[in-house]
Amino acid sequence: MTQNFLLVIKLIKTCYNCGYIRKPSDKNSIDECPNCGVYYAKSKSPKPTLPKPLEETKEGALTDDKFTLWSALILEIKNWCTGRFWVLRVPVLLYFAYILVRKLFDWQSYTLFDGINLGIHEMGHPMFSAFGRWMNVAGGTILQCFAPLASMVVLGKQRDYFGIVFCIAWLATNLIGISVYMSDATDLDLNLVTIGGGGPPVPKEEMHDWHILFDSMGLLLYDKQIGGFVYWLGMLTLLASIILGAILVYWMYILKIEKPKPQKLT
Repeated sequence: MTQNFLLVIKLIKTCYNCGYIRKPSDKNSIDECPNCGVYYAKSKSPKPTLPKPLEETKEGALTDDKFTLWSALILEIKNWCTGRFWVLRVPVLLYFAYILVRKLFDWQSYTLFDGINLGIHEMGHPMFSAFGRWMNVAGGTILQCFAPLASMVVLGKQRDYFGIVFCIAWLATNLIGISVYMSDATDLDLNLVTIGGGGPPVPKEEMHDWHILFDSMGLLLYDKQIGGFVYWLGMLTLLASIILGAILVYWMYILKIEKPKPQKLT
Protein backbone atom coordinates (compact mmCIF):
# COMPACT_ATOMS: atom_id res chain seq x y z
CA MET A 1 0.00 0.00 0.00
CA THR A 2 2.90 2.37 0.82
CA GLN A 3 4.52 1.75 -2.56
CA ASN A 4 1.24 2.44 -4.34
CA PHE A 5 0.80 5.66 -2.34
CA LEU A 6 4.34 6.77 -3.23
CA LEU A 7 3.61 5.98 -6.88
CA VAL A 8 0.64 8.37 -6.76
CA ILE A 9 2.93 11.07 -5.33
CA LYS A 10 5.46 10.44 -8.09
CA LEU A 11 2.83 10.79 -10.79
CA ILE A 12 1.70 14.26 -9.64
CA LYS A 13 3.88 16.65 -11.66
CA THR A 14 3.43 20.16 -13.00
CA CYS A 15 4.59 21.04 -16.52
CA TYR A 16 6.39 24.38 -16.42
CA ASN A 17 5.87 24.76 -20.16
CA CYS A 18 2.04 24.70 -20.30
CA GLY A 19 1.00 24.59 -16.63
CA TYR A 20 -0.74 21.21 -16.88
CA ILE A 21 -0.87 19.26 -13.62
CA ARG A 22 -0.38 15.58 -14.25
CA LYS A 23 -3.02 13.20 -12.86
CA PRO A 24 -2.45 9.57 -11.78
CA SER A 25 -4.86 8.45 -14.50
CA ASP A 26 -2.66 9.82 -17.34
CA LYS A 27 -1.25 6.87 -19.27
CA ASN A 28 1.78 8.23 -21.16
CA SER A 29 5.39 8.27 -19.95
CA ILE A 30 5.84 9.77 -16.47
CA ASP A 31 8.71 11.88 -17.86
CA GLU A 32 6.55 13.57 -20.51
CA CYS A 33 3.70 16.07 -20.15
CA PRO A 34 0.41 14.52 -21.39
CA ASN A 35 -0.83 17.94 -22.52
CA CYS A 36 1.98 19.50 -24.58
CA GLY A 37 4.43 16.59 -24.93
CA VAL A 38 7.40 18.45 -23.44
CA TYR A 39 9.74 16.46 -21.20
CA TYR A 40 9.58 17.73 -17.62
CA ALA A 41 13.38 17.94 -17.43
CA LYS A 42 13.42 20.40 -20.37
CA SER A 43 10.71 22.76 -19.09
CA LYS A 44 12.73 25.62 -17.58
CA SER A 45 10.11 28.13 -16.49
CA PRO A 46 10.20 28.46 -12.68
CA LYS A 47 6.44 28.91 -12.51
CA PRO A 48 3.72 27.63 -14.84
CA THR A 49 1.52 30.15 -16.57
CA LEU A 50 -1.89 29.34 -15.15
CA PRO A 51 -5.08 30.60 -16.75
CA LYS A 52 -6.74 33.44 -14.87
CA PRO A 53 -9.59 32.29 -12.66
CA LEU A 54 -13.08 33.11 -13.82
CA GLU A 55 -14.00 34.68 -10.51
CA GLU A 56 -12.82 35.05 -6.94
CA THR A 57 -14.62 34.66 -3.65
CA LYS A 58 -15.15 37.57 -1.25
CA GLU A 59 -12.05 36.52 0.69
CA GLY A 60 -10.02 36.67 -2.50
CA ALA A 61 -9.49 32.91 -2.72
CA LEU A 62 -9.56 31.28 -6.13
CA THR A 63 -12.72 29.40 -6.96
CA ASP A 64 -10.96 26.75 -9.07
CA ASP A 65 -9.96 23.61 -7.22
CA LYS A 66 -6.29 23.11 -6.42
CA PHE A 67 -4.93 19.71 -7.37
CA THR A 68 -3.47 18.22 -4.16
CA LEU A 69 -2.18 14.81 -3.17
CA TRP A 70 -5.50 14.05 -1.46
CA SER A 71 -7.54 15.11 -4.50
CA ALA A 72 -5.24 13.03 -6.71
CA LEU A 73 -5.91 9.96 -4.60
CA ILE A 74 -9.69 10.60 -4.60
CA LEU A 75 -9.59 11.08 -8.38
CA GLU A 76 -7.70 7.82 -8.80
CA ILE A 77 -10.20 5.90 -6.66
CA LYS A 78 -13.18 7.45 -8.46
CA ASN A 79 -11.66 6.52 -11.81
CA TRP A 80 -11.32 2.96 -10.51
CA CYS A 81 -14.97 2.94 -9.38
CA THR A 82 -16.27 4.16 -12.72
CA GLY A 83 -18.20 1.44 -14.53
CA ARG A 84 -17.66 -1.24 -11.87
CA PHE A 85 -20.49 -3.54 -10.80
CA TRP A 86 -21.68 -2.42 -7.36
CA VAL A 87 -24.56 -4.84 -6.72
CA LEU A 88 -22.44 -7.88 -5.75
CA ARG A 89 -20.44 -5.81 -3.27
CA VAL A 90 -23.47 -4.75 -1.24
CA PRO A 91 -24.02 -8.22 0.36
CA VAL A 92 -20.36 -8.21 1.43
CA LEU A 93 -20.86 -4.93 3.28
CA LEU A 94 -24.11 -6.19 4.79
CA TYR A 95 -22.26 -9.25 6.12
CA PHE A 96 -19.61 -7.00 7.65
CA ALA A 97 -22.39 -5.01 9.33
CA TYR A 98 -23.90 -8.29 10.56
CA ILE A 99 -20.54 -9.28 12.09
CA LEU A 100 -20.28 -5.87 13.76
CA VAL A 101 -23.70 -6.20 15.40
CA ARG A 102 -23.10 -9.82 16.47
CA LYS A 103 -19.69 -9.04 17.95
CA LEU A 104 -21.14 -6.06 19.79
CA PHE A 105 -23.29 -8.43 21.86
CA ASP A 106 -21.15 -11.57 21.81
CA TRP A 107 -17.37 -11.47 21.46
CA GLN A 108 -17.17 -15.16 20.64
CA SER A 109 -19.91 -15.32 17.97
CA TYR A 110 -18.82 -17.29 14.90
CA THR A 111 -17.92 -15.68 11.56
CA LEU A 112 -16.86 -17.12 8.21
CA PHE A 113 -13.37 -15.72 8.84
CA ASP A 114 -12.79 -17.73 12.02
CA GLY A 115 -11.73 -20.97 10.35
CA ILE A 116 -9.30 -19.14 8.04
CA ASN A 117 -7.88 -17.10 10.92
CA LEU A 118 -7.40 -20.21 13.06
CA GLY A 119 -5.62 -22.07 10.28
CA ILE A 120 -3.24 -19.16 9.65
CA HIS A 121 -2.69 -18.78 13.40
CA GLU A 122 -1.67 -22.42 13.79
CA MET A 123 0.70 -22.20 10.81
CA GLY A 124 2.43 -19.27 12.46
CA HIS A 125 3.75 -21.37 15.36
CA PRO A 126 6.02 -23.70 13.36
CA MET A 127 7.01 -20.84 11.01
CA PHE A 128 8.47 -18.83 13.92
CA SER A 129 9.73 -21.78 15.95
CA ALA A 130 13.30 -21.26 14.71
CA PHE A 131 13.46 -17.93 16.55
CA GLY A 132 12.98 -19.33 20.06
CA ARG A 133 10.08 -20.35 22.26
CA TRP A 134 8.71 -16.82 22.79
CA MET A 135 8.50 -16.15 19.04
CA ASN A 136 7.11 -19.63 18.51
CA VAL A 137 4.24 -18.79 20.87
CA ALA A 138 3.72 -15.28 19.46
CA GLY A 139 4.06 -16.46 15.86
CA GLY A 140 0.42 -17.48 15.58
CA THR A 141 -0.84 -13.99 16.39
CA ILE A 142 1.86 -12.36 14.27
CA LEU A 143 1.00 -14.38 11.17
CA GLN A 144 -2.77 -14.00 11.45
CA CYS A 145 -2.36 -10.19 11.55
CA PHE A 146 0.33 -10.17 8.88
CA ALA A 147 -1.80 -12.10 6.34
CA PRO A 148 -4.47 -9.38 5.82
CA LEU A 149 -1.83 -6.63 5.89
CA ALA A 150 0.22 -8.39 3.21
CA SER A 151 -2.95 -8.89 1.17
CA MET A 152 -3.59 -5.13 1.38
CA VAL A 153 -0.15 -4.46 -0.12
CA VAL A 154 -0.76 -6.90 -2.98
CA LEU A 155 -4.21 -5.47 -3.73
CA GLY A 156 -2.82 -1.94 -3.41
CA LYS A 157 -0.33 -2.68 -6.19
CA GLN A 158 -3.25 -3.94 -8.28
CA ARG A 159 -5.31 -0.86 -7.34
CA ASP A 160 -8.20 -2.99 -6.10
CA TYR A 161 -9.64 -0.57 -3.58
CA PHE A 162 -12.64 -2.64 -2.56
CA GLY A 163 -10.27 -5.56 -2.03
CA ILE A 164 -8.29 -3.36 0.36
CA VAL A 165 -11.51 -2.60 2.26
CA PHE A 166 -12.20 -6.34 2.44
CA CYS A 167 -8.76 -6.93 3.95
CA ILE A 168 -9.35 -4.18 6.53
CA ALA A 169 -12.49 -6.02 7.65
CA TRP A 170 -10.53 -9.29 7.67
CA LEU A 171 -7.89 -7.69 9.89
CA ALA A 172 -10.68 -6.47 12.20
CA THR A 173 -12.00 -10.02 12.69
CA ASN A 174 -8.48 -11.11 13.62
CA LEU A 175 -8.15 -8.32 16.19
CA ILE A 176 -11.51 -9.24 17.75
CA GLY A 177 -10.54 -12.92 17.89
CA ILE A 178 -7.18 -12.05 19.45
CA SER A 179 -8.96 -9.91 22.07
CA VAL A 180 -11.03 -12.93 23.13
CA TYR A 181 -7.86 -15.03 23.43
CA MET A 182 -6.12 -12.27 25.44
CA SER A 183 -9.01 -11.86 27.86
CA ASP A 184 -8.92 -15.59 28.63
CA ALA A 185 -5.27 -15.56 29.73
CA THR A 186 -6.09 -15.90 33.43
CA ASP A 187 -9.44 -17.73 33.20
CA LEU A 188 -8.19 -20.42 30.77
CA ASP A 189 -11.77 -21.30 29.79
CA LEU A 190 -11.37 -21.49 26.00
CA ASN A 191 -11.12 -24.84 24.22
CA LEU A 192 -7.70 -24.67 22.58
CA VAL A 193 -6.58 -26.24 19.32
CA THR A 194 -2.99 -27.32 18.67
CA ILE A 195 -1.16 -28.77 15.69
CA GLY A 196 -0.69 -32.50 16.01
CA GLY A 197 -2.55 -33.30 19.20
CA GLY A 198 -3.01 -36.85 20.39
CA GLY A 199 -0.12 -36.63 22.84
CA PRO A 200 -0.17 -36.71 26.63
CA PRO A 201 -2.36 -34.09 28.35
CA VAL A 202 -0.71 -30.67 28.64
CA PRO A 203 -1.76 -28.11 31.29
CA LYS A 204 -3.67 -25.24 29.71
CA GLU A 205 -1.30 -22.63 31.09
CA GLU A 206 1.49 -24.28 29.09
CA MET A 207 -0.40 -24.18 25.77
CA HIS A 208 -2.35 -20.91 26.09
CA ASP A 209 -0.45 -18.39 23.95
CA TRP A 210 -1.47 -15.25 25.79
CA HIS A 211 -1.08 -16.77 29.26
CA ILE A 212 2.54 -17.50 28.34
CA LEU A 213 3.13 -14.11 26.65
CA PHE A 214 1.50 -11.98 29.32
CA ASP A 215 3.20 -13.96 32.08
CA SER A 216 6.60 -13.42 30.44
CA MET A 217 5.94 -9.66 30.27
CA GLY A 218 4.43 -9.32 33.73
CA LEU A 219 1.04 -8.34 32.30
CA LEU A 220 -1.01 -11.38 33.23
CA LEU A 221 -3.19 -9.44 35.69
CA TYR A 222 -4.12 -6.95 32.95
CA ASP A 223 -5.38 -9.45 30.40
CA LYS A 224 -8.98 -8.19 30.53
CA GLN A 225 -7.98 -4.55 30.07
CA ILE A 226 -5.62 -5.27 27.17
CA GLY A 227 -8.12 -7.62 25.58
CA GLY A 228 -10.85 -4.99 25.88
CA PHE A 229 -8.65 -2.39 24.18
CA VAL A 230 -7.86 -4.73 21.29
CA TYR A 231 -11.56 -5.63 21.03
CA TRP A 232 -12.63 -2.02 20.55
CA LEU A 233 -9.73 -1.43 18.17
CA GLY A 234 -11.05 -4.32 16.08
CA MET A 235 -14.63 -3.04 16.24
CA LEU A 236 -13.59 0.46 15.11
CA THR A 237 -11.51 -1.05 12.32
CA LEU A 238 -14.51 -3.08 11.17
CA LEU A 239 -16.74 0.01 11.29
CA ALA A 240 -14.18 1.95 9.24
CA SER A 241 -14.13 -0.79 6.59
CA ILE A 242 -17.93 -0.67 6.31
CA ILE A 243 -17.92 3.12 5.90
CA LEU A 244 -15.13 3.07 3.31
CA GLY A 245 -16.79 0.21 1.44
CA ALA A 246 -20.12 2.09 1.41
CA ILE A 247 -18.39 5.14 -0.10
CA LEU A 248 -16.85 2.99 -2.84
CA VAL A 249 -20.19 1.32 -3.61
CA TYR A 250 -21.89 4.73 -3.75
CA TRP A 251 -19.28 6.01 -6.21
CA MET A 252 -19.70 2.87 -8.33
CA TYR A 253 -23.44 3.50 -8.39
CA ILE A 254 -23.31 7.18 -9.39
CA LEU A 255 -20.38 6.74 -11.81
CA LYS A 256 -22.06 4.09 -13.93
CA ILE A 257 -21.10 4.20 -17.59
CA GLU A 258 -24.27 4.74 -19.55
CA LYS A 259 -24.54 2.87 -22.82
CA PRO A 260 -25.14 5.14 -25.82
CA LYS A 261 -28.72 5.11 -27.02
CA PRO A 262 -29.20 3.73 -30.53
CA GLN A 263 -30.00 6.46 -33.02
CA LYS A 264 -33.13 6.20 -35.06
CA LEU A 265 -32.73 6.22 -38.80
CA THR A 266 -34.60 9.03 -40.50
